[in-house]
Amino acid sequence: MRDGYAVLFILFAIIFMVSQVHAAGYGTSTVSIGNPSVNLSQGGSAVTSFTITLASGSMWGTSLSVTGAPAGMTYQSSPSIGDPTFSGQLTIYAGSSVAPGKYVLQVGATGDDPSSATVPLTVDVLASNSSVVSTPVKTPVQTPPFVYVLAAAVAMTALLSLLGAAYRKGFAARGLVASVFPIAIGLASSLYLLLYDSFLRQSAPLHYGILVVFFAGTSVLAYLIFFYRKKPVVKNLVGLLGVLTALFAVAMLVDLLFGLPLSSAYSTAPYSAEDYLLGFGVYAGSSVAVSTAFALLFLSSIVTAVMGILVYLLSGNQKKR
Repeated sequence: MRDGYAVLFILFAIIFMVSQVHAAGYGTSTVSIGNPSVNLSQGGSAVTSFTITLASGSMWGTSLSVTGAPAGMTYQSSPSIGDPTFSGQLTIYAGSSVAPGKYVLQVGATGDDPSSATVPLTVDVLASNSSVVSTPVKTPVQTPPFVYVLAAAVAMTALLSLLGAAYRKGFAARGLVASVFPIAIGLASSLYLLLYDSFLRQSAPLHYGILVVFFAGTSVLAYLIFFYRKKPVVKNLVGLLGVLTALFAVAMLVDLLFGLPLSSAYSTAPYSAEDYLLGFGVYAGSSVAVSTAFALLFLSSIVTAVMGILVYLLSGNQKKR
C-alpha cells in the first residue's frame, strides 16, 4: 500500500509540473491583419483576416486578443485558438448603442505563444441609417450540439437507474467492475483539458483548479476502491465517489447554463458558455477536441455518479439480507 501511495504522489507531482510548464508558455508570436481599417454601421459587423505567426520557441495554443473596444463593441475570431502559424477571420460587432465615430483597437495574441506587440485596427462606426452595408450576425438554425449531450445524459441516467432497479443483486455485484470504464474516461478527459485547454487555464483559473482537485480526488478514490481489500470500506468509498462525481456533474451543468459563474471568463467574451464547452467547432470560441473532452467528462461523471450511488445503496440492501 505504501508503494502505491508513493506512485500516486509521484504521478500528481509530474502532472502539476507539466501543467505549470504549459501555463508558463512556450514561445512568442507576431500578429498581422489583412485590413487595418474597417467600416460598419451601428448594429452591424465587419470582417478582416488575421495571421498569427510563430516568432520564437515552440508552437502551442494561442488565441487572438482585441483590446480598446468601447462598451457595446465585441469581437470573435475563427478559429478561436490554434498553434502558430495559423490564419483566420476576425469579426467586429458594433451594437446599436455604440456611438458613431472612429475607434482604434489593438490586436494581439495571448496564450502559450503571446505576441510582444499589438497592431492597430481602426473601426469606423457609422450611424445605422448610413448607406454602408454591414454583414449581419448569423444565427445558427441547427440544433445546438449541447442539446444532444444533455439528452444523452438523461438517457444514461434513466437506463442505469432502470437496470439497478431490475437487477439489484447482479447490478451491485457487477457495477463496481463496470465503473472502471467511466472512471478511466473521466480521468483521461480531465487530464487532456488540464494539459491542452489554454483558455480554461488562463481565463478561468478557479475552474482549472477545481478540475485539478477533481482529477486528483478521483484518482485517489479509484485507487483505493480497486486495490483496497476491506469490503465495507470499499463500499463507503464507492458511495463517496458517486456523490462527488454527481456534484461535479451538477457543477458542469451550472457552468453550461450560466457561463462559468465562478469566474469572469465570459465578462467580455462574444460567445456563450455552451459555445465554448460543447460547441464542437460549430460556433466561435469552440473546438472539436475541447468540446469532445468536456462532453466525455460530463457524461462519464454522470455514469460514475449513478453507478457509484446505486452500487452503494444496493450493496447495503444486500448486506441486510
